[in-house]
Amino acid sequence: LTLGEPVTATIHRLPETAISLTEAYLRGLPSKPTREAYERCLRQFSLFLTRPVLEASRRDVEAWRGDLERRGRAPSTICRALTAVSGLFEFAIDEGAAKMNPAARARRPKVSQTSPRRALSLTEMASLFQAVDADTLLGLRDRVLLTLLAVQGLRVSEAVGLRVEDLAEEQGHQVATVVGKGGKVVRVPLAAVTVSALREWTTTAEIHSGPVLVGVGREGVVDRSGGPFHRATAWERLRTLARRA
Repeated sequence: LTLGEPVTATIHRLPETAISLTEAYLRGLPSKPTREAYERCLRQFSLFLTRPVLEASRRDVEAWRGDLERRGRAPSTICRALTAVSGLFEFAIDEGAAKMNPAARARRPKVSQTSPRRALSLTEMASLFQAVDADTLLGLRDRVLLTLLAVQGLRVSEAVGLRVEDLAEEQGHQVATVVGKGGKVVRVPLAAVTVSALREWTTTAEIHSGPVLVGVGREGVVDRSGGPFHRATAWERLRTLARRA
């Protein structure tokens, strides 16, 4: 991973013979969503600069923050971007590749403690479920996605990352092992409606192992490549159901 700059420092004690400092930093982050988000932030910072990231000064970081603000980025997005850059420099300091962290004292915008997102009402949620066409494979998968989100309270990334091997029975209860935010592993008891939706989907789609939620082609055939469908696809399905509702 070059992120547009010639990072020359390498970490040789890892199994790989030589990987970039940036890639080593990203690999050490606790979860895939965090790694992907931080990678985007570092790539954007690299494109903003006219020299390698590890040569950035505090003035560069402050200028980038100002640029993000002018472009209308949310305070939480800007804070995450600065945290990604600061984390890279702290890692570089630990590895002897940098002497100071120019992002450590950069001004962070204030982030509201109140979520800007409005929760759906019970009526709105019922309308979403009613918009599902349970007579199709796509509809069966939509119902599983909705139950995992609305009934079980999983994040989209947690729902799409769920695997058949994560489902089990403990003391007569159906549970799922979920890797949550920050890489925290939790056991989630499954409601009867969730178990029913999962069972009908996996049985009909003949999914016996691997990702629970997989792709369904336009012709209504399950994607047998073994890969899950992505968060972007999940959000698109939710938007489609919302339009129907």
